[in-house]
Amino acid sequence: MQKLDADDIIGALREGGSVASRLESFEPRQAQLDLMELIIRCFNDDAIGAAEAGTGVGKSFAYLLPALEFAALTEERVVVSTATITLQQQLFGKDIPLVSAALDSKVKVVLVKGRGNYLCLRRLEDALREPDLAGGEEREEIDGVARWAEGSRTGGRDELPFAPSEDLWSRVCSDADICMGRRCPWQTRCFVLALRREAASAGLVVVNHHLFFADLAARRDGAGYGSAAVLPPYSRVIIDEAHTIEDAATSFFSKEFSRPGILRHLGRLHRKRRNREGGLLLRLCSMLPSDDNSLKGLVAGIDGLRKAAAALDAPALDLCGAEGVFRFSAGKTGAGAEGSIFPLLIALRKKLLDFAAKTRELIGALPESADDDSTTWEVKAILRRFDAIAGICLAFAEYRQKESEVMWIERRKASGAEGGGGGGRLSRRARWSWPKACAKAFSSPTKPSSAFRRRWR
Repeated sequence: MQKLDADDIIGALREGGSVASRLESFEPRQAQLDLMELIIRCFNDDAIGAAEAGTGVGKSFAYLLPALEFAALTEERVVVSTATITLQQQLFGKDIPLVSAALDSKVKVVLVKGRGNYLCLRRLEDALREPDLAGGEEREEIDGVARWAEGSRTGGRDELPFAPSEDLWSRVCSDADICMGRRCPWQTRCFVLALRREAASAGLVVVNHHLFFADLAARRDGAGYGSAAVLPPYSRVIIDEAHTIEDAATSFFSKEFSRPGILRHLGRLHRKRRNREGGLLLRLCSMLPSDDNSLKGLVAGIDGLRKAAAALDAPALDLCGAEGVFRFSAGKTGAGAEGSIFPLLIALRKKLLDFAAKTRELIGALPESADDDSTTWEVKAILRRFDAIAGICLAFAEYRQKESEVMWIERRKASGAEGGGGGGRLSRRARWSWPKACAKAFSSPTKPSSAFRRRWR
């Protein structure tokens, strides 16, 4: 493998160098040059390096110069992962153009965000077909997104000329679990597929930690490391703001559920406003050969699920007490959890599984042509999520058998937008992940709420 020329690259940031000369009020920083030297050595020796640098050292230039030179020299892809989308955009819009121009670099650079930041044209089409339940304001938002989508190049949410409500965006954004793949009628115009093609031809890909760990999770689950997963294959990774990766890693090497999340799914299935009904179940029932009152029974099941999810908050918060956390382990008593929490978890699990079974029975009665319908596809995806939540409920109830795991409940603030119909009220969350198990709880500005998380080794 060809080696990077450390003296040549470092010289760009010395006084009078190609990068330094483009910066106003440039001051040489030895710490920046030392950091760059370490990074170059890691590139050349195929090594892992960790460095801590204070504010103002110029970390981004210290790693961008070696990264661009390495990509140009070897034609191998480099991924730069940052803590937030804001930092992604700063790199892509300011730092990288400056360094690329100074080096006269021809390396293609692509900015990639999580797919939830991009519009799904198929889901937008479905939303446009739904009845207007909230009056003119909701319809105006949907129509505004549709007008923007006609001329959008990337479909990125940040390009919208207005800020859509979280509820609306959750109904039209791209979602891996709901993606129809090759069966999608909008595949040729898909914004996410277009972005992936762009990234596949790039030498430098800028992502954030959440997306980076989503890619690692997909590769760990069977996608492998030699082909494309969430990201195209790459040979080098630079993790900026690495002290923030714990939360990002946990969120993807885990499974979780929250009361707001359950409410959001239930709202997609059925919602009623001003005596008008809408949602996926109405569209599903409309495909039945005859009206058999299936909707009425499923709506009753939805009401039961809402109540079962809400019932968990008060006893969970009681367990948290003044400390704000309650930890489970196989070697300690449940301190009342068995009597207060576990029956509620089992009750929620039963309602989830019963509802899923009845809905699948309804799907089984649909004409064969409905298998490729987007409504059927989305309902099946929600049912799979309910199956996963039911599994987490059982895992908590059987925590004494999980000797290598830790589970806990923790008080935390919940976003009103997250609920998708929950109004920012009590929420509950469960997480199942590696390498240990836990559970977390949430609160709103006015009322505390609970959540559960599980992880394992």
